[in-house]
Amino acid sequence: MTGANFSASKTYNFYIVVDQETWADGMAIPERVPGTVIIVSSNNNGDIASTAVWTGPQTVGKYDIVVDVNGNGQYDPGIDAVDDSDIEVTAGFSVIPELSPSLILPLFMIATLLTIAVPKSRSRKGNHTRQRPT
Repeated sequence: MTGANFSASKTYNFYIVVDQETWADGMAIPERVPGTVIIVSSNNNGDIASTAVWTGPQTVGKYDIVVDVNGNGQYDPGIDAVDDSDIEVTAGFSVIPELSPSLILPLFMIATLLTIAVPKSRSRKGNHTRQRPT
């Protein structure tokens, strides 16, 4: 995650939460997803440098990111930063299922066998032309 236009050299409460369809003024920010970062800090320019925000296993689903700028635990439009509408209408981002490594080799083998087994059209040798009856 990265951020810009924050106050310089400040620490902020950071949340990754299950996707909320709507964010209303004063609503309590939902509980953080376990294993996610709790705080982020801005540098002297007010930028939040690239930061890993979720360690460990990630659960498939849709999520929103909230920076609680004033630290009150509530969503305050115009004050708090929320990323909630980039993916599939309301979510800020999605975690999608990973293709299992145990499936990659069988899929490759099937694709190879299909390539070998599918008959290829053969070009005819010679320059035979067929004349139409007149």
